[in-house]
Amino acid sequence: MRTKPLFFLLMLAILCPASIKAADLVVSGCDAEDYLNNNGAMWIDDIETSFRSSSAGMLAKKGADYNTRVFTVSGPINEEDLAVLWEASLLGNLVEIDLGEAELEGGIVPDFAFWNESGQVDTQCGHTRYLRLKKIVLPKNCVEIGKYAFANAINLDEVVFPAGLEKIDESAFYNCGIKEVVLPSSCVTFDGTSHFMHNVNLGKMYLPEGIESIPAGFVEECIFLEDIRIPATVKHIGDRAFLKCRSLKSIELPPALETIGDLAFFAVDAMERISFPATLKSLGKRCCEYMTVMRNIYCAASEPPVCEKLDTDTQSVYKPFGVNRINYNKITWEGARIHVPVGSAEKYRKAWGWDYFTNFVETEEFPDAAVEEVITDDDVAARVLYDLHGRQVLNPQEGHLYISEGKTIVYKKK
Repeated sequence: MRTKPLFFLLMLAILCPASIKAADLVVSGCDAEDYLNNNGAMWIDDIETSFRSSSAGMLAKKGADYNTRVFTVSGPINEEDLAVLWEASLLGNLVEIDLGEAELEGGIVPDFAFWNESGQVDTQCGHTRYLRLKKIVLPKNCVEIGKYAFANAINLDEVVFPAGLEKIDESAFYNCGIKEVVLPSSCVTFDGTSHFMHNVNLGKMYLPEGIESIPAGFVEECIFLEDIRIPATVKHIGDRAFLKCRSLKSIELPPALETIGDLAFFAVDAMERISFPATLKSLGKRCCEYMTVMRNIYCAASEPPVCEKLDTDTQSVYKPFGVNRINYNKITWEGARIHVPVGSAEKYRKAWGWDYFTNFVETEEFPDAAVEEVITDDDVAARVLYDLHGRQVLNPQEGHLYISEGKTIVYKKK
């Protein structure tokens, strides 16, 4: 591969500044004329390119640069411009894209922006070609990421989300290599399912307050996920949301949680303890099966949460925690200690699903760090209560969570 001498590049910058400016292009370590004339077939490895766009579609007109490894774009861009970056990462050497100063048309990363099945999957042998992309900084004006936008970007290990992001659509980051996800406070809407499914390198995830539901398959098969923050506003955890998150040793369930979907914690086999809040109403089909090392389950609900049955289970043997009498070494242990409110043990023993267990312990102590205080009728009159959205509550409901004097409290009748 030929390499151009440094003095030649300096002479080019001195003698041809107008041509470079006219191209709205700043290229470090390459010839700008070569970039324009040869559609990016340049001679120098490991270059960084900065592109200033004056109108959307301008980058698309110039074509893909296969040799640039780091590409920074500012100014207006659209779907066609993103397609050029996709091509450069698929067929070229592009590994890092910085769109932080770009103005994305409509503020939406389009569906399938960086995943093109027809262009990446060989129809004859089924072989998939993957992007080289490792990092992307999304535009500041980006408010939505479309479905499958970055699906199967297996080398993508870092995404910088903009402060104003509001919505992530179905499977947007399915099968990527992301290591950490920190979403901005504005991002509380998730359409569809499987948004971060099968990110096998994902270790940490922090979700903002305001989310009310964890979608189905949200982080399914993220086998190295160890740390996830679920906001207190969540009331529902969807089907398969944490299925096979095999490194998750502990999780703090939100204090207002009401339902847990089918297979939600299936094969989360590193978890030793789980604490269900007093607000929990139902457990989905096989939602806590194959929790191999589970030894303590706390449930603060005075009435046993309803356990859903499989439609095809005519003999009613498949319970949320497993099947009795086939308790081999990979299934949730029947002898785990089930900690329940005082006076409720007999209810749990007789409730279908909970009758899977044999060891019930009545207690007033529940390891729920989210609840800082329990109040009764005598306390309500002297307190100003707010719900988890900051709205004042005049008639509190038993078992519901409220905020008062900076503390998270639960109300129980005397």
